[in-house]
This record gives sequence, C-alpha cells and structure tokens, in this order.
Amino acid sequence: MKAILIAATCVLCVACSKSEDKPAEAKTPEAVQPAPQATAQPQQTPATPAANASPLTRSADGVTYENDYMGLSIAKPEGWYAQPAEETMKMSQRGTDMVAGDDKMLKAMLDASLKSSLPLFSFFEAPPGTPGKQIASLVGVAENISALPGIKSGCDYLSHVGQMLKSAAPQFSVSDTCKTERIQGNTFGVLEVTAKQAGILMTQHYYACRKGEHAVAMVGTSYDAAGATKLGQVLQTLKVKCG
Repeated sequence: MKAILIAATCVLCVACSKSEDKPAEAKTPEAVQPAPQATAQPQQTPATPAANASPLTRSADGVTYENDYMGLSIAKPEGWYAQPAEETMKMSQRGTDMVAGDDKMLKAMLDASLKSSLPLFSFFEAPPGTPGKQIASLVGVAENISALPGIKSGCDYLSHVGQMLKSAAPQFSVSDTCKTERIQGNTFGVLEVTAKQAGILMTQHYYACRKGEHAVAMVGTSYDAAGATKLGQVLQTLKVKCG
C-alpha cells in the first residue's frame, strides 16, 4: 500500500504546476520501447502473473498500453501524456522524500516498498511541468503483497492506504468508507480522498483489487466534473483479471 501512496504524492508534484516551472517537451513518449506490430499477440489476462513475461508496460500504437506480466491493458486518453517508466521511477523517489520528510525510518520503509512495486502506467492530461494548469491524471501500480495474507480484497488494501494517508498526509480528507465498483467484470475497492491546493479542490479516487500475490492499484486525480467523467471513461478500457 505504500506504493500507491507514493504515486499519489507524486501527483501533487505535478498537479498544479507554477508558472515559473519549465514546460516539459511537447511529446507523448511510450512507457517503454514500442512492441513490434508483427509480434503483437491477443491480450491475455491470467489470474496470476506470467512467469516469463516482461514486467515493462509497452504500447505498439501509443494508445493501448499492455503489461504482459500482470495481464493488463488500458487505453490512454487522446492528447494525454504517457509518462515513461524511468520518469515515473524518478518521480516515485521524489514522492518518498515528500511523504517521509525528516523521518529516516519511514524513508527507509518507503524506499524498500519501491523495490516490491511495479509501475504499470502514468497518464497525465498535460506533460508534468506545464505551467499554470491543474493536471488531471491516472496512475497505476502493482505491489507485491504476498507477505500480507490478511489482504483479501481491494478494500482491505485501501483500508491500510487510508490509515497511512491520515498519518503521513494530514492535509488529505480521507473517506471513512471503502466502496466497491465493477470495472470490466472485476470488483475494485474505491476510496475517495480530497484536499485543497491554493483554494482549489482536488479529488482523488483510489482503486484496488487483489491479483494473486499482487495488488493492482490506481489513483485518479481530477479537479472538476469533466475531469472525473474522463477518468471514468478511461477506467472502462481497463482489462485485467483480478482474483
């Protein structure tokens, strides 16, 4: 659960960029090297990760992003920015620093959690660094939770996330109730979190399900009804088999 907490904190790094920030280069790179069209195979969604599959998310067309290891695919919204994996990892390190502050023990725990997590995708409405814009986003990670057999469902996972948010990020208002939502045949736990930045209301929805020894977790960030609707549409393109 630390992995998605770090991802959510990373969103705060880019969500409301200041005007003096240098805009990112206007391009939409793939998460990793594009997969060759000729070798593309039908999407598989096994309940457990494929042992010999690549853990890196790939896209052959810049629209559909696939992670063979987790048996997951999702479509990037038109015009949005797909953050490369190496950028995501660098931002995650920034996130651990923001959450831990001067707490060296917590910093060590968060650093360790990054080693057991896998970035799946990071979609931003505009490239990080775009000045003067509240940037909606959807970020997905997989976290190995094999050492936590008590986590049976997405809501079990999110209950820990909520407690950590309340402790590490008191500026967040965390819902006391985890709801469930059906997404493409899977039951996801959903936790709502809100916060104000410079008087602007930010709403985050955390989604999670258990997939074998992993939790598949996502955090969607929006600032208005239109942004929330767009994120809901993107989630309906998600293909993964939880259980």
